[in-house]
This record gives sequence, structure tokens and C-alpha cells, in this order.
Amino acid sequence: MQWLRRYFLVIILALIFLLLQYELWFSHGGIFQNRHLQQQLATEKALVQQQQAENKRLVAEVMKIKNDPQQIEAHARDDLGMVKKGEEYIEIAVQSNSNEPPIQQNEGHFSDENITQ
Repeated sequence: MQWLRRYFLVIILALIFLLLQYELWFSHGGIFQNRHLQQQLATEKALVQQQQAENKRLVAEVMKIKNDPQQIEAHARDDLGMVKKGEEYIEIAVQSNSNEPPIQQNEGHFSDENITQ
């Protein structure tokens, strides 16, 4: 009879141990979820680093444009298609070998208000 009690005690203790192990590995705060969250955190940190580097580059570019009149003029000419008085703006469209329609020329309105002379 005493061996039967020990047998049941061992079985009950084993079940409690297995239940605790299940909680440790598979519960909401378990090891598997912890590893998954650590991988997610590493991915997010890498993304933040990339965005911080991009932000630094953009801040440097803004400061360069703000402080250098030649940069302002280059930006206006290259990105906005602006011209000085007496200049003509010619855009050459290059057609690729594919079946795409040709690139249309930009017939926008040009202003010389912000361009230094």
C-alpha cells in the first residue's frame, strides 16, 4: 500500500512538473514568444537605424540647400525645371526599346523668382 502512495505521489509531481514546463515554453510570456519578440525587436532596431541614417542625410541636404545659393539654384533647375530670364528650357525625351509610349515633354510654367542671377 505504501508503494502505491509513492507511485501516485510521483505521478502527481510529474504532472505538476509537466504543467510548469508547458507554462515555461508555450504560455504568453514563455520562451518561444520571448525569442519571437527578440527577433522582432532586432528587425525594428535595424529599421530605426536605417531611418536615422536617412534622416541625417536629409537634414544635411536641407542645411546645404538653406545655406548655399548655388545649391538652391541647382535644386530649382534640376528638380523643378526653372530657368533664368533669357534662357530656354529644352528637355530631351529618350524612347526605350520597349513597347511603352514615348515620354512626354514637360510644358510646365517656369519662373525666375527664386533663381539668383
